[in-house]
Amino acid sequence: HRATAAGTAAAPAPRPSCEPLRSHRRPQGVAAQRAVTGGFAYYGAIAAPRGKFAFGDVFAGRLFAADFAAMKKADDGIPQTVAPVEEIQWSVRDAAGNRRDVTFRELIEATNGATAARADLHISRSRDGEPFITSRQDGMIQMLVPDPGGPATGR
Repeated sequence: HRATAAGTAAAPAPRPSCEPLRSHRRPQGVAAQRAVTGGFAYYGAIAAPRGKFAFGDVFAGRLFAADFAAMKKADDGIPQTVAPVEEIQWSVRDAAGNRRDVTFRELIEATNGATAARADLHISRSRDGEPFITSRQDGMIQMLVPDPGGPATGR
């Protein structure tokens, strides 16, 4: 609300509606996303998602990336035209250095020692533009870092 000269609150002026800038359709073989979170241009140290729009799924705890050029091309006013979306795979290394693919939900469940009903994923960025991934489920702050032996990894 905004204040008027008389000091009373007036309702804000209605804004014109607009079409979404990005239409999100789940990647082939990926369970339905329930709520998208975050969303920013990634220009960090991990090569695979660099220069792409990074975002996540709150409920499932999955991370995704979409190419900006493809998003702009898909912004043609036709709802069926969408940019391809790729999933960013989480992985961890054990004490012996072996890489193992995991889900964000599995990391939460390992921390809590119990099954998580939802991941509750939220994304923010470090000063260097690297994503911090958090969840209220376990209170941990995860960060994606480059994996010298392959693509992105969570830690």
